This record gives sequence, C-alpha cells and structure tokens, in this order.
Amino acid sequence: MRLGYFTMPMHPLGRDWSETLREDRETIILADKLGFYDAFMGEHLTDNCENVTNSMLFHATLIPETKQIKLATGTANL
Repeated sequence: MRLGYFTMPMHPLGRDWSETLREDRETIILADKLGFYDAFMGEHLTDNCENVTNSMLFHATLIPETKQIKLATGTANL
C-alpha cells in the first residue's frame, strides 16, 4: 500500500503568509523524508485563508528539496 498526502492549505486569517507557505513546504519535505509516495496540493484563487494560488508553481519550488515523492496538483484552476 502506498501512502499519499493531500492538502488544501487553509490557514487562519491574519497569519503571516510567508510563514504559512514555509510550513506547507516543510510538511511536504517531511512527507518525502518519511517515504510518502505522492503529495497533492489544492489551490484557490479567491479564498483569503488559502494562500497557495497556483499549486504547480508551489510544487516547482519543492523539486530540488525532495528526493522521491511524486508532486501533483489537487486542482488546476484555469
């Protein structure tokens, strides 16, 4: 059985967006180290509490930081 990770990175309003993005990145890097097979990231362009507006760009920043985990979008807004 393969273990995967999916998230809609919702955070309380008023938190520093750079801090929450760092936490989201650290979570997927940890999932990679723990042997998770894949990680899916949701995105919402208009939701104030979800700060990942483009999951493909977010995952692109993780490519050099991860070794084996497959990175994928949970959604792709047009």
